[in-house]
Amino acid sequence: MGKSSRGIGAGNMLSLVTVAFNNPAELEKTAASVLQQTVQPHTYVVVDSSDEALQPTMRSLASLVGAKYVWTPPTGVYPAMSESMKHVPDNSWVWWLNSSDWLAGTKSIESVVDHIDAIGKDGAHWIIGELLRSRKGVLSLHETGQSGEEFLRLLESGRTGFPHPSTIFWKPSLTTLHPYEDGFTIASDYAVALRFGRVFGPPQLIPTTLSIHDPTGLTARHPLKNLIEKSQSRARMGLSDLASEVWRLPFSSSHAVVKRLVGEKKPAPTGGRAANFPLQSNHPFDAPLKIDRLDEAQ
Repeated sequence: MGKSSRGIGAGNMLSLVTVAFNNPAELEKTAASVLQQTVQPHTYVVVDSSDEALQPTMRSLASLVGAKYVWTPPTGVYPAMSESMKHVPDNSWVWWLNSSDWLAGTKSIESVVDHIDAIGKDGAHWIIGELLRSRKGVLSLHETGQSGEEFLRLLESGRTGFPHPSTIFWKPSLTTLHPYEDGFTIASDYAVALRFGRVFGPPQLIPTTLSIHDPTGLTARHPLKNLIEKSQSRARMGLSDLASEVWRLPFSSSHAVVKRLVGEKKPAPTGGRAANFPLQSNHPFDAPLKIDRLDEAQ
């Protein structure tokens, strides 16, 4: 796949998946952030649900970065993620970086590969790095706590969400849970994380900023539905009962509004304690692959 795949071999393969839908400009930015990595994933898959007219463009963008292109009917992001599981090696770590996300610095993949090498394939079932949110150009840091155990407590209590684009799963473990097939349209990733934590224990946290997310998707557009689905998923896991979840919804809604207004914990301008890059100079991905290069891939 172009640049070195140092450290990625049998037993510690890293597969990257991007789900896209009628958004070539976003896919271009995401794919460019992958192309500029110091280490490339063993497998890169673009799962697309775009309209027929856009499919050649999306396929060409995938080709430019050496990704396998898969089209699937437009039934939602989670069905597409479930479909993507069929296209990555079984003996692999899998990392979803959807087309609303991009890798934070040029060493994001290298950092994950180094961590996988250090822990060994039997040392963990899931890995979580730091996630930055970029809302109108303002960066904020997603709260994960100081340890995997603390993260799981925050997740189970609903005090933090799931940092999806900075989470990497060991596929053989994830497959046993039949992920993203629970019927939730917004909080399916949250529900998967709850079940995964219950079965396999807390994740390993690595103090590295892995990805940047633009929080303008379904969660932002339907915050109440997101809160309801998260409440339902906690009740299903026996972490609470539906009556208590109904009472806490107004408070959760108010808290979500306050967080949006005041922002989450903001990192230092130079990347802070954990970033592996200077944030202010980390925007080569804002001007990624040029569309006029598409002709070369067709």
